Amino acid sequence: MTNEDGIRRTLSEYCQLLDDGRFDDWAEIFAVDATFMPLGNVVTGREAIRAWAYETFPDPDQIGRHLTVNPIVDVFGETAVAKSDVLMLRPSPEGPRPVLVGEYHDRLVREDGRWRFARREVIVRLQEWLAPELGATATGPARP
Repeated sequence: MTNEDGIRRTLSEYCQLLDDGRFDDWAEIFAVDATFMPLGNVVTGREAIRAWAYETFPDPDQIGRHLTVNPIVDVFGETAVAKSDVLMLRPSPEGPRPVLVGEYHDRLVREDGRWRFARREVIVRLQEWLAPELGATATGPARP
């Protein structure tokens, strides 16, 4: 597996493990001292990130699905940076509805033979699609 393949796998595992409610496995894709910045919050350390998931998603069936697309990855030896677009869909009585459109800005490190997030920031781009329960506002201009 190439470095880029390993990084893309980590990007995909983030969505699949979180959406499946597998928070213990999900937290393992972060470095021990990682920083996670979801919707304006700052969570530092793998154990705090794991706790954040359990507190934020008490009902894993209501998480929905994260779709990450268009990743741009640059590798610098044992570190890398990546930027991806994200769309999050949540279940509703009318069917899946978009609740977040934005970007992931990542710094990754190769640790214990695999790529892990050293830092992941969630940037919201389209405020009008946000679910009120997320309590966030857009941090950048809406795209056409």
